[in-house]
Amino acid sequence: MKQLQLIVIAIVVVLCDAILQYFLWYYPAPSGSAVVSDPWLFYKLAIYYSSCFISLCTLPFLLLSLIKKIPQSVTYILLSIVLTIYVFLNHADHEYMRQVGTHYAIEMMNTYQLTSDNVLPLVGRVLSSDVRGSYSALWLGLIPLAMLGLLLGFRKKMTQGFEKLGEKIQNRAAAAARHPHVWMRVARFAPCIIAFAIALGVGGSGVALVFKESAKDPSKIVFNPSRRQLKTAPVFLTMIKETTHISRSSLTPDTARPIIERVQNDWIMRSNGRWKFKSPDDPFAKTYVGEKKTSDFYRPKKIIFVVVESLRGMSLPIFNEAETHHAMPFLESIVDGSAEFLSKNGLHSAYWKHYNTNGQPTIDAFFALHTGLIQHTTQTVASAFPNDKLMALPQYLKSHGYETSIFIGGDATLDSQAIWGNRWYDKMDYYIEWDDRLVFNGALNEIVGDDGANLDKSQFSVAWLITNHVDWTLPSDLGVDQSGKTLVEKMYQTMAFDDDELRKFITTLDEKGVLKDAIVVITGDHGYDLGEYEVEKSQVAGLEACRRNVTWIPLVMISNREDMPRGEQLTTASHSDVAPTILSALDIYDDNVFTGHDLWTTNRRITINTKYGNSMIETNDFTAVFSDPVDRLYSTHDYMQRSNVASSHPDVLKELRRLVDDYCAIVDYAYERGMF
Repeated sequence: MKQLQLIVIAIVVVLCDAILQYFLWYYPAPSGSAVVSDPWLFYKLAIYYSSCFISLCTLPFLLLSLIKKIPQSVTYILLSIVLTIYVFLNHADHEYMRQVGTHYAIEMMNTYQLTSDNVLPLVGRVLSSDVRGSYSALWLGLIPLAMLGLLLGFRKKMTQGFEKLGEKIQNRAAAAARHPHVWMRVARFAPCIIAFAIALGVGGSGVALVFKESAKDPSKIVFNPSRRQLKTAPVFLTMIKETTHISRSSLTPDTARPIIERVQNDWIMRSNGRWKFKSPDDPFAKTYVGEKKTSDFYRPKKIIFVVVESLRGMSLPIFNEAETHHAMPFLESIVDGSAEFLSKNGLHSAYWKHYNTNGQPTIDAFFALHTGLIQHTTQTVASAFPNDKLMALPQYLKSHGYETSIFIGGDATLDSQAIWGNRWYDKMDYYIEWDDRLVFNGALNEIVGDDGANLDKSQFSVAWLITNHVDWTLPSDLGVDQSGKTLVEKMYQTMAFDDDELRKFITTLDEKGVLKDAIVVITGDHGYDLGEYEVEKSQVAGLEACRRNVTWIPLVMISNREDMPRGEQLTTASHSDVAPTILSALDIYDDNVFTGHDLWTTNRRITINTKYGNSMIETNDFTAVFSDPVDRLYSTHDYMQRSNVASSHPDVLKELRRLVDDYCAIVDYAYERGMF
């Protein structure tokens, strides 16, 4: 009978732990996709959470012992309370991460000490605005109550057994105090406890996975990149990792002032002379002092953005002559001006051949394109500074009569896109199916409206695509066999898919008469490292390397405006230049903090891309890449970055290093002090 009781208790514990693991790892976020990290790290954290679960289960025993007036040591009581609070902290933190995309402990450390806002209002706003979430992790607090009910239901047999177990433990402890050699037995018993935690972690998570698989919905199990594994890491371990990884600006107002002066002078030198900085202590706050357009200036009704996931300039022949595969013929026809809809509507196109993202992955590009700002060197702005005002392009447009909307492919909650999208736009929607047809359809329905109801409205609409994301898999209903293909070949297929959907999108806009009164912007969020550069193990590779395969993306604009450039543009440009360009084109000159410039009226710009302390800076003549252990310098026209000319131009490399250090130092300083 005793063995049967132990088996029943073990089954109950494993099942309860499986419930815990299911909600931590496999339960869908508000978007419907689960948050699951790399399997190896997953099991480590599962073991950790199982250990916490064991401590959580001590709470019912403690309550029951208090009800039955069973004496307990003060140490046991305090330990139970502390462990229980800690486990609830982890549950609450997980729920906050699921909703907001960051740990509240990190936000409190890195953000709220620098702002006047408080964490509670932000949590309240997030939870109240999340119409798709069910806040499931918070319900995990019912597990101790369920255990308590179980104990009360079998209180006679179970409490007698635990009372006897408690007496044995007390007797053993007393004996150990009298005979030190008894502690050797405890030491031998410790591995058993560790083995139990490991078995419970693996077993519970395994059962949870069986539950998930039995639902026959494996498409929602998403193994995210390592950078996103923080979503499931325990809060204490995350705090340690984040505080050791993130560097903070050491500048004070006094030490920052001379650097701000250099940056402001450099920005003015590269500008069109129509802006003036407000203060020597506020790095990028400026006001317009130039002439505005005539009072009868007409603003186009539609501003339309199409952002293609991982669209590499390196993979488009019209941008990179070394590329021979024409995966996007329709986009190429827009670039070279041969597309029929251009001449039909009196439109022309311009494309910037030296265009780069200011940040990667997508969330960094999302922020640079919207805010016109260089990104923080070591922190993800979306999650590190959630309370900053961070005015974005759609907010400026809203204040001048435009309705704003964005349609995002993929899980917009993954990197906090949804939080900022809801803050910036009148309307935001996202599609977790990774099918860009849904994104384009959503944007079309908003731009056109029922029976053309929206055609006369002033609108800013964005289609942010996802299908061209690694590992470049087409929607299953297309019936295209991608088995056995290389990543590059699969990428060509998803590029072709997006090109065809772009053609349908533009064709529909043409048929509805939208293009005659619109500015259309087509770009990518960032590139991708497909191993174009051989690097030593000690060198940085991948998204963090800031090399051309990662940063180089296309920018194409379509309009009938005579003041928009035509054809190929060879001056450097980046995401941070787009917002000021659109506002200037619309004769909107509100005070702003953009680090970028108007692409239509300036030609001496610089591009800065930074990631985890590595950086890239590009001028019209040179591109410098700074990453340990080698600093590299290339001609900007060396598109594949094959010839490092650093040794023959040391002064150029030194000056570019000074520029990138100055800008990055002041940008970090401004982010951390809430100046944006």
